[in-house]
Amino acid sequence: MHGKFLKLFFASVAALLFFTCAFADSYDGGDYNELNSYLSNRQSSRPADKTAKPAPSRTNDKTLKGFLARGKLLAYLLYAFFAGGTTLVVLILNKMEDAAFGGHTLEAAEPGVITNNTPEIIFALRDGDTSFSPDQFLEKAKEVFKTLKNAYNLRDINKLPLMAQEQYTEHKTKIGLYIENKQINECEIRGFEEAYFYKYDKTAEYEYLLVLLKAELTNYVIDAGSGAIIRGDPKEFLTERWLLNFRRDARVLEPTKNYKPVAVVCPYCGAPALFNNFGHCVYCNTIIKAGNYEWFLFDFDKIWPDSRYAPGGVFVNNKRTDRYEKLNG
Repeated sequence: MHGKFLKLFFASVAALLFFTCAFADSYDGGDYNELNSYLSNRQSSRPADKTAKPAPSRTNDKTLKGFLARGKLLAYLLYAFFAGGTTLVVLILNKMEDAAFGGHTLEAAEPGVITNNTPEIIFALRDGDTSFSPDQFLEKAKEVFKTLKNAYNLRDINKLPLMAQEQYTEHKTKIGLYIENKQINECEIRGFEEAYFYKYDKTAEYEYLLVLLKAELTNYVIDAGSGAIIRGDPKEFLTERWLLNFRRDARVLEPTKNYKPVAVVCPYCGAPALFNNFGHCVYCNTIIKAGNYEWFLFDFDKIWPDSRYAPGGVFVNNKRTDRYEKLNG
């Protein structure tokens, strides 16, 4: 936090000095010379006045120009000093942040490659949450994926899994379009070939956990009335990879064996609601954000052959740390 503030402060000072230099460079005494010439002309065109004060001398004019020149030089020197100092400070702060988290910059992997970082991510999660079970979580991720596809099969938004409000709105719209067009998106999941952890990022407020799923499935669209195939082939099994991003509040831990559903109050209608897998209020049908209670689907992407992702691993405040990778080694 302090590092970001210092970077912003020095950048602002450098920008201010830059504009000061630009202003000083554009002001070369021309306005003063024009004013001096105008007053001299008026003085020569008027009758002699013994009480009038003498016009400014050339000595005073040179003095002003010299003052302006020195001011410009000082402004440039200050700008050069702060510009160089800002660059140095930013580099030092970046190094300090990387040293604090054991971080380093990651280059994008080869197209379509999503690295498996399961061992170090398990170390990191169990460091703060001893009840975390990787097997249970991966099974949960598979069930979330199945539930999502099943909601499209049934064209029922109430069957959507617990997810972020933005994701819920997006899928609600898509399912609504299938209903409007009298179509059904049929999807049958035959099985999962791979399921592993790709990335874990912990901030002061949230934890993000990204899981890769490689599924074998069918995916086609039929007419809701006649059952005729509109696109796709029900006999063709496809292999798709998806990246599911789960999020929870940073202070939440995995449920223990004695865990019971948490009674919550719907923030929209105020009615008591029981927290469940779908996270909907039974009274107003509004999704209840459940990050305060457990992991929920925050975002997800289909991985295409040309998709590029960084190697992943364990992150703290979006900075890669290798402390758990060393433990694993």
